[in-house]
Amino acid sequence: KYIEQNYMHNLTLSQISTVTGFSPNYFCNIFKACTGKSVSAYLTDLRIQQAKRLLTTTSKSINLIAEDVGYESSSYFIKIFKTHMHQSPYQYLKSIRFENALKLLEYNIPIHVIAEKTGFESAEAFSKSFRKEYGKSPSAFYNKNIE
Repeated sequence: KYIEQNYMHNLTLSQISTVTGFSPNYFCNIFKACTGKSVSAYLTDLRIQQAKRLLTTTSKSINLIAEDVGYESSSYFIKIFKTHMHQSPYQYLKSIRFENALKLLEYNIPIHVIAEKTGFESAEAFSKSFRKEYGKSPSAFYNKNIE
């Protein structure tokens, strides 16, 4: 629980084990037996999950999200995110936006509404990004997929 409440801070094994009253080595052994992960792996997983949540539910910059989840360096955060998610935070956000846009296209929702709901700055920006990603306009993509 201490880790979940403090993941956004620069946590050390010494700090965490002091809170539990165990030696660092003993705490590591118990923690791994209970979670199946090392303390650092657990902390990293927690930070990445929180970063994914912030990426998809806020309009914060990647730099701010890195800070919010406990990374002092946004470049290090991006490196860790990429290692765990096999894509950068920006690529992850873009893939989620397109995934949501594709769902909305199925309901024949106007492009400007889809752009707004999925976080694009305008219908034009959405259409341009969509064309670049899928090789056709959103309406052409939708029409081809319903035939």
